[in-house]
Amino acid sequence: MFAPVRLNCHVRIPRAGNLLFQGWTSVIARSRVEFLVENDPALIRLLNRGAEVHLDVELPRSHRYAPRCIHCAGRVAGLTRVSEESVKVTLRTESIGIREPDPIVRQRFGGAREGARGA
Repeated sequence: MFAPVRLNCHVRIPRAGNLLFQGWTSVIARSRVEFLVENDPALIRLLNRGAEVHLDVELPRSHRYAPRCIHCAGRVAGLTRVSEESVKVTLRTESIGIREPDPIVRQRFGGAREGARGA
């Protein structure tokens, strides 16, 4: 059993010219990450099974590693529509590590924000 971990994250899809979307995590484990994104048809078309995805998960500012992030790279293992507004993506992780936020993410979203998104 996994406890929910709701943190802001940034989803990049390399084969789509590194398009960047915002989402939030629901589960983080060594072998998989589950995150939610808006039910945007353009995004969902790119997140087909097997698609390569890079995910930067913001750590809360109170965390000792801030302003670092958890960077995950992997392949989409599944999609589940959870509501009209959002879709849960299951990512089979191929690599995971802690690093500084990507400059593109910092430029577009202003870097790591304080705290996690409410449950």
